[in-house]
Amino acid sequence: MHVSSHGTPVARHWAQILYLVLASLILLGILSQGLLIGPSLFTDTTWGQVAHGVLGTLLLPLTLLLPLAGLLARLSGKMTILGAALFALTLIEMMSAVFGRKAPFLAALHPVTAMLMVGLNVFLIMQGWHMMLESGSEMKTQGGPHS
Repeated sequence: MHVSSHGTPVARHWAQILYLVLASLILLGILSQGLLIGPSLFTDTTWGQVAHGVLGTLLLPLTLLLPLAGLLARLSGKMTILGAALFALTLIEMMSAVFGRKAPFLAALHPVTAMLMVGLNVFLIMQGWHMMLESGSEMKTQGGPHS
């Protein structure tokens, strides 16, 4: 019986794609947060605040899945830890929103944490693309499915 070695690189490739899709959805969600809250900051509308809160809640499980996808994709330990840091920043973001009304210092952390999340997320996407391109070139040199 012959066992193919091509299954593992293909699975890793799909896991890397999943990682990049999750990271991209997270970035899109974070950027959308600014668009959603904007009308509520300058007018008397509440729909923006509600949508902002709902989307923020949806971002939490996505950021939890990101380091797990990084493990599946066999990304470096640094990338996995940074993915977990993004999840931690998302928790801080949510806590600053929940407790910010009673503690102005926590409210002040909310936009700062959001900016950190964007920067970290962009870095993770760039590194994820770089690692995927590297593993793709390795697959081609090993005679993988895309050669």
